[in-house]
Amino acid sequence: MPYAGFMGGARGVHMSARARSAAALAASLLGVMVGDAGGVAAVEQGTRAISPRPREASVVLMFTGDNLLGARMGEHIERNGEQYPYEKVSAVLRSADLLFGNLECPITDYPHVTPGKSTEAIEQARDYVFKASPKYAARILKTAGFDVLSLTNNHAMDYQARGLIQTIEELQRFNMIPVGAGRNALEAASARIVTKNGLRIGFLAYSMIVPLRSAAGASTAGINAHRKGFSEAMATAISQLRAKTDVVIVSYHWGEEGGFTPLPYQREVAKGAVEAGAQIVVGHHPHRIQGVEFYEDGVVFYSLGNFLFPGRSALVESFVARVELSGARVASVGLLPMWVRSGRPEPSTDPKLIRRIEQVCAPFGLRFSRAGEWLVATASREVREVGGHRAGSLVK
Repeated sequence: MPYAGFMGGARGVHMSARARSAAALAASLLGVMVGDAGGVAAVEQGTRAISPRPREASVVLMFTGDNLLGARMGEHIERNGEQYPYEKVSAVLRSADLLFGNLECPITDYPHVTPGKSTEAIEQARDYVFKASPKYAARILKTAGFDVLSLTNNHAMDYQARGLIQTIEELQRFNMIPVGAGRNALEAASARIVTKNGLRIGFLAYSMIVPLRSAAGASTAGINAHRKGFSEAMATAISQLRAKTDVVIVSYHWGEEGGFTPLPYQREVAKGAVEAGAQIVVGHHPHRIQGVEFYEDGVVFYSLGNFLFPGRSALVESFVARVELSGARVASVGLLPMWVRSGRPEPSTDPKLIRRIEQVCAPFGLRFSRAGEWLVATASREVREVGGHRAGSLVK
């Protein structure tokens, strides 16, 4: 079995695809509005007392890059069936206890494009609008194993407020949790809390790439928009979420399209988030992979790149990020190299792909060992010895 050899020994990785599928089905039947019984639990937006839990509960998290079920991928789905998009990665995705990704398109049949993007720019392919069909898109994501999806990006409002609200409703209909967008600014900025294996895991999502008419307002739908930089408001939101959860994950839509290196403001924001209490920071938007950094007691994935994305290139580098939690501690970090081939992700041990991953991570002092098809990340001695960087405590 190609995914069974990963270091860290998470239960999900060693389950068969059939067993994991049954467990996922049981969790989906319980739904997101009930208490934890091993499945995805309630979305919590208020402060509440935290009941006792096992101190060293183990949870395996996985994170993917951009997911686009529209454009040419929609044509492939219509022609080849709903299993087509994720058929080469479904076993590994379903082995996670909790799977997170960025949804790079609304799920809607609303026909009217946003006025926030010019018709001329769209016609000249200088800007893009995307949408996926509600006939199948949410069901495909659920079947693939997704639990939480960020909607805070530069395409969430491509079909206006109606398209965004329909997307939220479609995801919720299939017991998935949207984060980073809403019917108003309060809902868009609200954290989502998932209970898994006794651990309370909080999610926040911000977009620093904000087309016109995309930001949520006091009484208008949109995304959780933020300027390009860290802020006291962001620090407060993270620290308050940490106070009522065990683990905080913050997702950012940021950076420069096509760039393999994070911009200075991305590093500033990531470090601010960790210092405020986040253990995991996940980035999207560049459509290229960027490096991974251990900082204090957190781990930062600056960009996970494309995942399911029918773009201009026939072959694009990607990876699935895997984080095993032991209680509130990041116990191990691994990357599963992927080629996005004609829009679809597939695991690969291609040396060229692995070298690219090593290259983007090298500036952050990361080294890798192999465990089957996975790359297990550790920090170099030089990074571990830098004051304030306790990266050595993050891996087994």
